[in-house]
Amino acid sequence: LGVSKSRCYVLGKDAAEIKGFDDIVVNLIDEHPQDYFFLIADENLDIIEDSAHHVTISGSLCIESIRHRLLPEQERRLLALVRSANDSSQDIAVYNSRAHGFLQKVPMNREQKDGNFEKISALWKERCMAKPIECNPGACCLDDDNDENDGKKEILQLVSFIDKACTKGENCVDDQWPILVIKLHALKGTLSTTFHNFDCATAIDDINSFRSPKPPPCFFDRWSSLRALILSLCGKNIPSS
Repeated sequence: LGVSKSRCYVLGKDAAEIKGFDDIVVNLIDEHPQDYFFLIADENLDIIEDSAHHVTISGSLCIESIRHRLLPEQERRLLALVRSANDSSQDIAVYNSRAHGFLQKVPMNREQKDGNFEKISALWKERCMAKPIECNPGACCLDDDNDENDGKKEILQLVSFIDKACTKGENCVDDQWPILVIKLHALKGTLSTTFHNFDCATAIDDINSFRSPKPPPCFFDRWSSLRALILSLCGKNIPSS
């Protein structure tokens, strides 16, 4: 495919890599904000921990999970395909709904007409090489102002939601953590599309540090600091949580 070996990652050598596949990919994309990513996942990922434990994980479900965790701008830089063999049209429809496309499990061949190589090339050009839309500069400035105001409004609503959970105490935060993770992810997305400066990058890094199955240590103090930074970005001063 013309990608140097130094820029290729082959995962799945053991159970830990398969189970951590989603996290590895999301972290890679987080760490390389200017890069584009091409991902191929086999549909059937077998985990054999010992002779008595054999589990198969769905590659297409992994891709779906990854796409849901990415910001819209990040997801636009990803082409993720499922590879499988001898599947029905219904199976392929499911794969296409979870990923950006489907590949037959056959060798890559540049010379084969309508083969995997041609399919990948077409999908890559369509998804990752689209030309930016041109617009009138004055109209763009007006739209940017409106977008920023809408973004600030959404950010403040998300901050208020998280504040309310914090005011109810540690037990409430523990109980609502799955919902708070979703709100934090939405907050990260809106920040990244509304602001483009160092403070915004710092806020996004702080939100990334909250990524865990339960509230991280010192969450209330860390949220208070992050909250102050976000309100400063928005030019607002609302009562503290």
